[in-house]
Order: sequence, then structure tokens, then C-alpha cells
Amino acid sequence: MATRQSPLNRPPTRRPPPPPEPEDTPEKAWPMVEVVTAAVIAVLLLFGGIPQIFKWWDAAQLESDVEEVYFILAQARSRAIKSGGDVLVVFDPAARAYTLYLDKNKNGTGEPGEVLTEQTLPEALQFAPPEVLTDIMDIWGGETLDQEAVVLNKGGHTLIFSNQGQASTDGAIYLAPNPAGDEPLDHLHAIQVFNYGHLRIARYAPENTPPWK
Repeated sequence: MATRQSPLNRPPTRRPPPPPEPEDTPEKAWPMVEVVTAAVIAVLLLFGGIPQIFKWWDAAQLESDVEEVYFILAQARSRAIKSGGDVLVVFDPAARAYTLYLDKNKNGTGEPGEVLTEQTLPEALQFAPPEVLTDIMDIWGGETLDQEAVVLNKGGHTLIFSNQGQASTDGAIYLAPNPAGDEPLDHLHAIQVFNYGHLRIARYAPENTPPWK
């Protein structure tokens, strides 16, 4: 019969030693050349990038202002169709303003009791002054502009939308930054009016013929 060995007489069990604790390693410092390079890039972005951002912002704001005028003219056409009567748009370039009239008595003239809205161009926009339009070919490509910002083929400064949505004449309204600045042609725009009532925004592009796109 086998004799049971007392637990006190058993040899001790060997346990593996604990793994050594990792040594603290110092964080790697950036080399001086990397620090200097990052500083130079930050300075270039700060002093070179900000003017470009402002330039882009001004151009985007001007585009928005031109679109605002476009939409008001489009609303004049829509109002004429819905009301069944003519809507007159009378431009006053010297005052940077234009007024919409509902021609109730059908006499083709805007009168005080017929005013729908009086509009002033946004602060950063003006009807293109003569010095900007000198020797510029018109949006139709036919001839150079005669220093007039509002050019309606039938003359005058009044554009009429009929209850059929048609315009009284072809033409264009030329808009420039206010003030014109050193490079006004870079931001010269036109709202082209077709006699069937369609409106189109175009930007001056001297590389095109005619120089608008």
C-alpha cells in the first residue's frame, strides 16, 4: 500500500520570475530644424494667406450682390405674369438705385401710386462708371459700350415686363465694384436681358469673343 506524502515534505513549486518593469523612456524631442520649418510655414500662411482670403471673400460677396439684383429683376417679371399687368423697372444709375412699378393705368410710366419697391444697390456695388466701360465691347459682341451702365436697345432707362413675361427690349445692365478699385475689370459683371424675358448673369472675360462668359 502506497504511503501518502505529507504536504509539508513536498518540494516547493518553482514559479517563473516576474517580468522586469519597463524603463521610463524620455519623449523624443523635435529637432530644431523641424521647429524652425513649422514656424516659417505658419508665418507664411499668416501674412501671405490672409490677403488672399480677403480677396476671395470680396469677390464672393460681389457675386452675391449681383445675384441679388438679378433675382429682383426676375421677381419683377414673375409679378407681371401673376398680376396680369406690366411691371416697369426704372433705373437711376447716378443714384445707384432702381424702382419697380405696377403699371395700373397702362400708360407706360411709373407713377407714385404704382410703386412696388424702391431698391438701392448693395453698398459694394455700383452701376459701372464711364471710366470702367471705356472701350469695352458690349455683351452682344456688336460694338463698344458708350460709357453707359444701363444699355437698352430701345433707349432710355426703363425696362418693361409684360403679363406674358416678355421684356420690352433686349439690353444689359453693367455692374462694377464700389469703389471701382485698381482692377475693376476683374469684377465687372452684366445682367443680360433678352426680349423674350430671359435674364442671364455674365462676367467680363477679355479672353472670350465677345468678352463675356
